Amino acid sequence: MMAETPYLDIHTHHAAVSPGVVSVYNARFGEPVSGNRPVSLGIHPWYLTETEYVHQLALLEQALQSGVVTALGECGLDRLSGPPLPFQLRVLHQQLDLAEAYRVPVILHCVRAFPELISLAKQRKNTVPLIVHGYNANEQTARQLLAHSFYLSLGTALLRPGSNAEKCLAFLPSDRFFLETDDKPVSIEDIYAAASRQLQQPLPELKEQLMNNFQRVSLGG
Repeated sequence: MMAETPYLDIHTHHAAVSPGVVSVYNARFGEPVSGNRPVSLGIHPWYLTETEYVHQLALLEQALQSGVVTALGECGLDRLSGPPLPFQLRVLHQQLDLAEAYRVPVILHCVRAFPELISLAKQRKNTVPLIVHGYNANEQTARQLLAHSFYLSLGTALLRPGSNAEKCLAFLPSDRFFLETDDKPVSIEDIYAAASRQLQQPLPELKEQLMNNFQRVSLGG
């Protein structure tokens, strides 16, 4: 008898490990992490400062060298919070350089800066997977991101009928999306149930599909 495919939570800030769930834990700088689960680490634009980022980049590279960190992020761009966008872009470039050097996928935060993010991707032509987490923007932006090889991760917005995330789920290619809890007080099982219902796709099939996506973007890390 084959083992049941676990749920995959591609991005979570919850440290607790749930049975039957593989989750990519977003660690904080200075937090001890073990190697028994996937971990991401990155400089979030909300907490980006001129005085700290060089040291954080060095810590990030050390974590990548050690193999404890299997994804970079969340990092990205936020027009509504954090330092000026040109500074955010400069540090994001540096983090993407690290992702390329160590062959790890990137989990991206983006708020009202999708044109800049897409322009950056066109300029860089990254070869590692770029995953926009918590996607809940419009269909046009989603299609532009897909056209430039981004993956989209959907979260609790799927629990709100009529959300942009729900509308986009209907046309996302099966091999280009993930599901997540982020920092919300919900279970990944509830988000999968909503996606399964909206897609009219059996839950075991959806779980297997997203785990296959994860194995593909993990780059053997």
